[in-house]
Amino acid sequence: RLYILAVLLLLLLSGCSGAEQPGSTAANHSANPLAGRVVPSFSAIDLDGQVVTEQVFREHTLTMINIWGTFCQPCIREMPDLERLQRKYDNSGIKILGVVVDKNVEAARRIVSQTGAAYQNIIPDRSLENSVCRAFDYVPVSIFVDRNGKILGELVSGSNNLEGYSKVIDRLLQPESNAEAD
Repeated sequence: RLYILAVLLLLLLSGCSGAEQPGSTAANHSANPLAGRVVPSFSAIDLDGQVVTEQVFREHTLTMINIWGTFCQPCIREMPDLERLQRKYDNSGIKILGVVVDKNVEAARRIVSQTGAAYQNIIPDRSLENSVCRAFDYVPVSIFVDRNGKILGELVSGSNNLEGYSKVIDRLLQPESNAEAD
């Protein structure tokens, strides 16, 4: 029993940190299992109680979906950089959208307040949970969605920093990347 408990604990801990590389300035790449799919209709609630649907993508050139959990320290540590990222690209049509995979609203509100992460965070509904969140068995993970709701091939597995995320976004904003996304 102790052995099984130890293995489960190890899996839980490694599942959270996944491919984390603290201080990494380049994206941690793996194959994005959702690339090319369109995010289906969803109706989620943000931490302020507002309804958020797939229409959120139409309002932005590019949306970075950051899937995180309140139990995950690497997720929490990268949140100040994600807020700086949102501010950096505020006037560029870029949106950072956090998805709280464990749906712990109170803990998420506390963490967002403590980290100063003012970008929008949502609690996924069943559709978003089944179509996006369950494609990954670790957090944090970030995927990128175009204004049509199409999931791009880029994937950042594990935590990153402002410089690393900026490089990914700048690359995705290049005209040749946009041509591939259409």
